[in-house]
Amino acid sequence: MIAHLVASLLVLAQPVGQETRQPDDTPLLTGPAVDKAKTRSLVQGSMRGGFARVEGRPEFAAARLLDLDEETLDRIRELEEERGLSIVILLIDRIDDLRDMTDAQLAGDNARALEILSDLWNLHDEGELLQPAIDELEAVLTEQQLDEADRISSEYMHAWASGEKRQNEDLEQTKQRLAFSVFQQEVRDAYDASLLTTRQAMQGIYDAVDPTPEQRETLRTIVIDHIKTTRLKATPAQRRAAMRRMYDALDEERQGKLFDYIMRAVVPD
Repeated sequence: MIAHLVASLLVLAQPVGQETRQPDDTPLLTGPAVDKAKTRSLVQGSMRGGFARVEGRPEFAAARLLDLDEETLDRIRELEEERGLSIVILLIDRIDDLRDMTDAQLAGDNARALEILSDLWNLHDEGELLQPAIDELEAVLTEQQLDEADRISSEYMHAWASGEKRQNEDLEQTKQRLAFSVFQQEVRDAYDASLLTTRQAMQGIYDAVDPTPEQRETLRTIVIDHIKTTRLKATPAQRRAAMRRMYDALDEERQGKLFDYIMRAVVPD
């Protein structure tokens, strides 16, 4: 309304006989036209004024900023789920490494735990790639869309690294460290979605039975073998067989405690 009023006043102020120009409907405060693609960015400030981290992999977050149809967005969500599942399978296939990593953490040997995790990263992403999901997105994005997603996620990693750079690092080393932290979070999420329930169940058995250190290690080995064999898709018969092995590994007193624990789970008080 204000823009139209100003335009009318300019018309009235023209000298008599001068050709009247049609008012420009473009809002007065509109800046120059900007290519929308150039404004897409994951680099944002947080409420506290720091760098705002994106949830999940930056490559998938970058792809969701593009002008994509619902079918393509659904396919990207499927790719994210497939990647998460691939990490779950990695943890199952390398359950012995996961055990060693847990043992190292419990022993306070964080360097060894990180070394094992780094080996898993190298194994899963074939050389510790900074943006592995870009290759995965090739299946659903056009070449132009893929380039744009790569640009957006690369810009994000650069901005993140610039704020996290340590005194003894160059920027590429910082990016490598941060990329490793993204994979580390993926492993945590995969573990929580798949193996955490098993760990909690085992802790319940440990608390109820109070096994000796030797028995505890035997029970743990039985569970690890069970996971490796069934890949978290055990049949009722396989679960019964694993429980029977655990029962047989205990002395008579602890067998009774395990039986009572199982009965309380089946028939609560």
